[in-house]
Amino acid sequence: MKLICADDNAADQHLFSLACEEIDLSCEVITVNDGQELIDLISNDPEDHYEAFILDNKMPRLSGIDTLVKIREMNGPVSQVPVFLLSSSELSSDINKAYDAGVSAYVVKPIDFFDFIEKMKGMKSFWTYLNKTI
Repeated sequence: MKLICADDNAADQHLFSLACEEIDLSCEVITVNDGQELIDLISNDPEDHYEAFILDNKMPRLSGIDTLVKIREMNGPVSQVPVFLLSSSELSSDINKAYDAGVSAYVVKPIDFFDFIEKMKGMKSFWTYLNKTI
């Protein structure tokens, strides 16, 4: 299984990878630099099994919201993969736009790394133990 993180900030990519190690995610973590790179990657192998997509909202070429829309428009199981949007924005208009586009969860980026670890633990717990799918 694979988890893909799309973020144009190399430091945030590194922190995400460290957080995944810290919470002991049992999947391959792949980082890409923007939404278009993620779309290109999954378009080449749409039948591969992806655990989740983690998207930064503000990226060049293709924003997190635009990437989300493209994922939801794809054919096959990839269109149903959980998508988490990370954003520094707490504006209700941004949050509503993400949910209207089909986001699974909207997470406000914490400034502190340890707060980020706690949010990652919460996401892992919810999607691993609490969430039920059909």
